[in-house]
Amino acid sequence: MNVENKSLQLIHEIIIDIVIQGVPSGSVSCTPQDLECLAAGWMLTEGRIRSARQIGRIDAHPEEGRLDIELIDEPHAPGEPEGTEFGPDEIEWTQEELRDVYREFAVDPPLWKATGAAHSCLIVRHGEGDGTLEFLYRSEDAGRHSTLDKAIGWALLNHVDLHDCLLMTSGRISTRMAEKARRAGASGLAGKGTVTAEAVEIARDAKMTLFGFVKANRAVCFTK
Repeated sequence: MNVENKSLQLIHEIIIDIVIQGVPSGSVSCTPQDLECLAAGWMLTEGRIRSARQIGRIDAHPEEGRLDIELIDEPHAPGEPEGTEFGPDEIEWTQEELRDVYREFAVDPPLWKATGAAHSCLIVRHGEGDGTLEFLYRSEDAGRHSTLDKAIGWALLNHVDLHDCLLMTSGRISTRMAEKARRAGASGLAGKGTVTAEAVEIARDAKMTLFGFVKANRAVCFTK
């Protein structure tokens, strides 16, 4: 065995408490970047909010391990769904598009390049009628759940409708990952690794396309 002695940049990971209206409401393990996106995504995927309009203020205090959040009690607009648990219209994602997604995803993001220890999530959207793909945002974190929440939170805060989007993640797709994507209303969820049987059932119920084992020249679709 060849053991190397060299200096590595280690990834930072903190436990952060989420405090909503002054009440401790949960805690997550995460890297201390993009905490406002993390908070917004976590609240949506945990069913605490339905839209960005309900967020009054997010104050991040990473040095204290705390996110303070104020919400606005906003009534539903006419015709607005009663929650986030609704399926998108079915949008087709082809194998050719998956190859393009993987090619973009394979470009080393900064945190992974520096530490070799970060998960990543890419938001991809179909272009307006021209068949192209738009690569909107990439999140990174030590944990795959927080990575997904950061991507979803970014979309929420920037008024990006995930019903038109695919979420591509670096980790395996568990029940919880599929549930988060379903609550966010994504049309597709893809991962480099495997998926669980329960994740497939969640995706099918939500009419969300689910891909696993995405590589440069192949992908497995579990919902067709």
